[in-house]
Amino acid sequence: MSQESTPVVKSGNAGLQLCENAMDEVYRFKEVLGLDVIIWTPPPLSTPWKRHLLTDGVAIINFLSMYAETHSKDYLSLATTLATLTHLILADSSAVKGLKLSGGVIWIFALGRLSLATDNADWLDLAVQVANDLFSDAEHRGIARIGGKSPRKSPHKSPEDDLQSIIDKGHDIGLMGTYYIGVVTKILLFSAELLNHKQSRLLNLVYRTTGSLQSKEHLLHLEDPLDAGFALWISHFNPDGVMEKQLVQDALSIFEGCLPEGKDGSLDLDTTKHTAISSFAMSIGLKCSKTSFWTSLVADKLVTFWEKKADVWAVGKDRSETAIVMYAAAVAPRVFNRE
Repeated sequence: MSQESTPVVKSGNAGLQLCENAMDEVYRFKEVLGLDVIIWTPPPLSTPWKRHLLTDGVAIINFLSMYAETHSKDYLSLATTLATLTHLILADSSAVKGLKLSGGVIWIFALGRLSLATDNADWLDLAVQVANDLFSDAEHRGIARIGGKSPRKSPHKSPEDDLQSIIDKGHDIGLMGTYYIGVVTKILLFSAELLNHKQSRLLNLVYRTTGSLQSKEHLLHLEDPLDAGFALWISHFNPDGVMEKQLVQDALSIFEGCLPEGKDGSLDLDTTKHTAISSFAMSIGLKCSKTSFWTSLVADKLVTFWEKKADVWAVGKDRSETAIVMYAAAVAPRVFNRE
């Protein structure tokens, strides 16, 4: 198939075309579309294990967005192949030990969405296992309880490192991580109902996370735009919840205070504080929350700002693969949405 006539191009969805083009920079899949797509092998990423749960997790969601729009099973096959390979390489390796909660939540969410798209509960079982392991590890390290201490933060760690700095900011951020796992587990529970699949392990995990948060909801708080973007996204799955309403208000307050506008109305970000990865995460959160016209406008402005500075996060730059995949999600966040 000509790369100029892919199913996404034929769909006429401009945002999804940007998503597909960006994804192809990292995953090089266009050349197999319309052919024997099963021969596609995901190119290695520039990480020690050549795969990455956050980057590949977002990529799976992006492929599912293309599938949802076009109904082309090529994109579903790409998502399945990537999930299979990443799981085979990382599932039993030391790369997963100590996995930070935000990256883990994205991976769990991706597997849950894949289970629905493929009508295959095996992916759901895998997502439940990861969620259970992640929360059990948090309990063991004492960061899912108030008073537990998070691992010491490296002074050399950049704030956008895999979106995983969320857990490393103090004792009560462990409660934020617990909240995230609880929400994504409830999403999996909904998937299990649709698939008519067993729910006992999911119900047990919901009970455990809820118990850890009981009477501590007031301690949930956000500290920076990266936290705010992630919280807006995860909170939109239950917009009427008390904790969710609190987090949305906190997140919007953070955005209002840290997104200065230039003279022409565009955003004028301080790039020593804002990165492409964190900005794209913010854009996804704002687009999914749909709280107002203002949030939608800011979401687009965040993307536009970094599109004009594409050389900063182009292929070959530090953390470029994650940034490119996050950009693809920001311009077409369809499967990130609750619906």
